[in-house]
Amino acid sequence: MRSAPTGSVAVAGATVRFGPSAAHTGAVSDSLRRVLVVLAVLVGLAGVVFAFTLVDTDDGTNDVAVTDAGPVEQLIPPRGSEILRQEAVGVDLRPGWTGVLVINGVEIPEDQVDAANLASLGQLLYTAGDGKAIERFEAGENCVTAVVWRVEESRADSRDVSWCFNVT
Repeated sequence: MRSAPTGSVAVAGATVRFGPSAAHTGAVSDSLRRVLVVLAVLVGLAGVVFAFTLVDTDDGTNDVAVTDAGPVEQLIPPRGSEILRQEAVGVDLRPGWTGVLVINGVEIPEDQVDAANLASLGQLLYTAGDGKAIERFEAGENCVTAVVWRVEESRADSRDVSWCFNVT
């Protein structure tokens, strides 16, 4: 197969260039486009794989497994666990966080959480009892939402952490 001649010719003061056909140069663009699409797909897949490596999992003893220094270190009790009616419920917060508990749709008043544990250990805990917002946990599934925010911010900047557990 002979290759097409290339070059230029001066015609009436204008230069006319000739060389590979437009169809041939389009084929190169199509090949380049295919390579770029394949590379983009591979980069996208690598990004997804990298994102999954950032997710931290655990053995189930601590439901909240985070790598970004989120507000909650541990759910008490862990999600899906079984507890007795008199056990404490709440969250172990990272330093610099505070919040409130909402249990089965009832917000627990600040004066009914364990203030000593909150101040010393950063644990926002509630134990049901006579005369309290929730006197006893009902048998079966009970759900908690910890509404948490940084101590230097307000509740308007809060995050919700929700989970459920079973009472026997």
